[in-house]
Amino acid sequence: MPFRSWCSCCVRSKSDAPAHKASDEGMLEEMGKGSIPVISFDYGYMRSEESASEEGMPILFGRDRLSKWHTANVVPAKGRDSYAIRITGKDIDNSGYVKVIVKTDQEPAIKALVEAVANERPEEIESAVGESQSNGEIEAAVKAMQKQIRTMKLGLEARLG
Repeated sequence: MPFRSWCSCCVRSKSDAPAHKASDEGMLEEMGKGSIPVISFDYGYMRSEESASEEGMPILFGRDRLSKWHTANVVPAKGRDSYAIRITGKDIDNSGYVKVIVKTDQEPAIKALVEAVANERPEEIESAVGESQSNGEIEAAVKAMQKQIRTMKLGLEARLG
């Protein structure tokens, strides 16, 4: 959903302007050369104005670098949770790729989850190692998805009264 200045839900939930679209030509060219697609994962939380101090259940966010596909799944716990392992595997299956590189940050819980998924699917996951201290690509996607979720929630609340 793009930002609309006349929409009170957008104004309340989306504080910054949408980013400029980068050209995908370089990534498409890279894919044509047989490089392995990258999917990034990270944990996040949704906080409401009323419960800003509470964390709640973690949300596992994912983003495919090439297609810009996003996913968000509420999981019972961070780390090697059986549901999180299963849903992450399904997200990788849904990408349609035969083999992927999974990128995470250095957080122990997300690294443990991806290692568990990689152990179940060694032929599909090329690398399950955190590549850097900062994983800006997924962090930006988490913020964007949180804004979308917040906007939909506020819109629903406004309609229901």
